[in-house]
Amino acid sequence: MHLRQPFLWPTRLDRKSTVGAGKRWDFVQLHLEIREADHPDPIRMVARYGGANGCGPDRALMDLVEALSMGVAGLTRAREAGDVQAITDLARLMERTGDEAGLPRLRLAAISAMDCASRGDLVGLAATAARCQRLGDAAIAALWAADFGHG
Repeated sequence: MHLRQPFLWPTRLDRKSTVGAGKRWDFVQLHLEIREADHPDPIRMVARYGGANGCGPDRALMDLVEALSMGVAGLTRAREAGDVQAITDLARLMERTGDEAGLPRLRLAAISAMDCASRGDLVGLAATAARCQRLGDAAIAALWAADFGHG
């Protein structure tokens, strides 16, 4: 998944001003490009997830989308609430889902989030939880865009 997000970066410019002492802040718009998808193969993800959970492809597809959606939405709510325990629990869900679906980056990001939570590293936790969300979103997008031959 490729995201391009505008971001305002503060810059301090020394200028002579008719109003103040000559120093002021300006903002420059930058564009952050986030490229960090597992490049998931939807058919392989569904087959692997179905094999890990003992279900057929149709059921595996629904369950995988549900698990990823619950993890991404839950992480969003937990991060907004600052609930470290909920983030840890949801990261554990994302780690298991990533392992069962063959998404190594999602799995590792979730493990990193749990590690940050256990160490009390709130900045690292916010970053790794956000990474889990982006990777989960990318996997969901790949699943929705896939053609499974159902007509």
